[in-house]
Amino acid sequence: MLHQVGWTRALLLSFGSSVHAFTLVLSSFILGLGLGGLAAPLARAPGARLPAFLVAAEAAAGLGGLLAAARAGDLPLEVIRFLGGGPPEYAALLRWEAGRALAIVLIPTAAMGAVFPLLVAALARGASGASAAVGRVTLVNTLGVLAGSLGGGLLLLPALGTRGTLVAASALNLLLAAGVAAAALPRRAGIPAAALLAVLAAAAPALAPPWPLHRVHCGPFLYASRYAEGAGVSGSGRDLDRVLRDLHWDMPFSVEGRSLAAAVLRAPDGNAYLRINGKTDASSVEDMDTQTLAGHVPLLLHPAPRRVMVVGLATGVTAAAAASHRPEALDVAEISPEVREAEREFRGINGDVTARPFVHVLLEDGRTHLEHASALYDVVISEPTNPWIAGVSDLFTVEYFRAVRARLAPGGIAAVWVQAYGLTREDFRLALRSFREVFPGAAVFEPSPWQDYLLVAPRDGVLDAPAALAARPWPSGEAAGSLGSVGIRSREELLGLLLLDAGAAAAFAGEGELHTDDRLQLEFRAPRRALGGEGGAFSREEIEALRREQPLPAGAGVDGAAMEGVRTGRGMALEALACQRGSRDGRLGGPLLRGIVDDPGRMEALLPEIPRHMREPLAASLRAGLPPSAVEEGTGEAILLARAILLARTAYDAGRRELWSVNNLARAYFARGQIALAAGAGRDAAEDFRRAGLLQPWNAMAPHLESHALYRLAGGAGGDARLLEAALSLADEALSRNPRCEPALAHRGRVLGALGRPAEAEAALGRALEVRPDSVEAMAVLAGQYLAAKRTAEARALLDRALALEPGDPVLAALARRL
Repeated sequence: MLHQVGWTRALLLSFGSSVHAFTLVLSSFILGLGLGGLAAPLARAPGARLPAFLVAAEAAAGLGGLLAAARAGDLPLEVIRFLGGGPPEYAALLRWEAGRALAIVLIPTAAMGAVFPLLVAALARGASGASAAVGRVTLVNTLGVLAGSLGGGLLLLPALGTRGTLVAASALNLLLAAGVAAAALPRRAGIPAAALLAVLAAAAPALAPPWPLHRVHCGPFLYASRYAEGAGVSGSGRDLDRVLRDLHWDMPFSVEGRSLAAAVLRAPDGNAYLRINGKTDASSVEDMDTQTLAGHVPLLLHPAPRRVMVVGLATGVTAAAAASHRPEALDVAEISPEVREAEREFRGINGDVTARPFVHVLLEDGRTHLEHASALYDVVISEPTNPWIAGVSDLFTVEYFRAVRARLAPGGIAAVWVQAYGLTREDFRLALRSFREVFPGAAVFEPSPWQDYLLVAPRDGVLDAPAALAARPWPSGEAAGSLGSVGIRSREELLGLLLLDAGAAAAFAGEGELHTDDRLQLEFRAPRRALGGEGGAFSREEIEALRREQPLPAGAGVDGAAMEGVRTGRGMALEALACQRGSRDGRLGGPLLRGIVDDPGRMEALLPEIPRHMREPLAASLRAGLPPSAVEEGTGEAILLARAILLARTAYDAGRRELWSVNNLARAYFARGQIALAAGAGRDAAEDFRRAGLLQPWNAMAPHLESHALYRLAGGAGGDARLLEAALSLADEALSRNPRCEPALAHRGRVLGALGRPAEAEAALGRALEVRPDSVEAMAVLAGQYLAAKRTAEARALLDRALALEPGDPVLAALARRL
């Protein structure tokens, strides 16, 4: 059971925590036990040979366990290589995972399975004693199962981690083998065998290589293509493990607990991510729309919320948004102590919400609390992770929604976060239909298009959002500031989030099956979408169609003209987002691109937004009636990028400042700046990076990239001193946003060297290596400084270190040739 607990955690960290992955792991384990039990009697090992076979079986379990632990540590890399080109057909994915699971666990489990019949045979005294032996072995085995399950899950996993638990279990197998050898084998063979096995048990931690944290928390089942793009899988020649280290080196928090592995990762731009079993569940920037609005929308729709319940803590941002309305009591149910610990890393964005006197964090299952608590709440907010995660889909069932309703006071409001990107359209309708079975007056809000949706409903009656908002003053103070941070500053902008009012939600949900505790369909269907590459719940055209099919929200206190402007601006921002998405519309000839290219007026308006080096050739081809593909590769993507910038900027200038739209405009500027930088257009690149930085004042990479563009424009060492000083100032700005931004730390040293300030450059690069001792970029820059100063021995030592980390790096190779 220690092995099973450890292998389950290890394999799910690579395969994802779906019910199918759980089934594969358990099936592989049981199959191995069964095969071992079937094979043991075939050995025909009566009498004195039985102890030898028992020693061999236990030793094989221990050594096979150590081999399995080593292979499990490499499994994330295997998953990335398999999935790097994109998700395969789902059945093929499951077959591959089954093969890998068997390859890892089959030898040790077969050895464990052989122990039972061998031990029964050893204890039986003839045929008449077989039943008594079976009873004794079964009793002890049952006690061992209980001890292993409880001790492994409750004690060893939190104390030793997954690898440590597997190593401890393997060492225990080897010690058991040693004990049997010493007690039951002839002394001449038994004592040396026992000594060898004891030595192997003591050496077990050294025999199984350590698991780097960047593999434990990388989530290869979801992010393989991203990792493969930066590694040799995609032809860049970089070592895959090095890519993972580069992306995950800044990890201020990581822990393996009883039920999950949690980590907080910080990206160079300063964004922090909460990872649960390798999957990002929340962040300090990219998920802020939904995290914040999940706390505001239901409270704004209640006339006077005094008691509030939030199911799920995560970063604490939703609880902070709810707390900004100053309820009398705010209870937050969080099932995982590890997430409770990780929340401390996000107190800069949640205002240390858990320290507020009226906020109480309950370390228990949210559903259990709702089913058994006696308190009534004015608002209940449920924000579970994706329903494809095993054990989560029961927070989307009719029975759970009934428990939510039972805890609502008269006039209460329920809100449920649903991640549409992990569901098909039918699965989303199933979730909505099940919610409406308990809350028939439900409406659907859209904090983040395509991505995240809120199902919101009153305990009784039908949700009339305009009337509910008009019944209370628009918030001021802390709550207004929190809403403003995600671009919501008025009733009209909040109502702009309304995708389906109660009538439209009923029509969209339709009639059909319900999601219930005894038919947890999402648990089995959702993984096909999330891990198998099937389409999401909505397309842009469907979202726009759903909006057009219902009238603009209207009523007392709602400005009709402002409401029309909100809808128009949101439509433009949504099309801009579509131009940025990696979908079929992003390919040359896709319907979205074709609609732009076929419209001369649109193309003429886009030309100023096209990167400069593409602009004139494109204009000439259009005048000649040639398709954009006749110009150069990438022109289609540049056209879509230009369209995205034009639309998103127009929406922004018109006052539409929703965070998802602002971030999309910033991403478009970054993308265009990178294109310009690659083409040698340093001024254009610097201007785009500056614009991105103004939109995202937290983003350390914006001033860093602007600094990089100015450095190249200055000509490097000995170049334009004015531009180099500006580049240095921007590097300092990047580090003020994120003091651990590795690229900016190394680049600052590079700029100081170019300015002829070698002592300061060396100190800056030393600081970079203090922050990240294996920073190859900092080593390369510092080695170049040493070479320029004729400090050859120091340069050689530094290059040797760097080349050991990245042997194929061309910059390092060029520096080495100068030695």
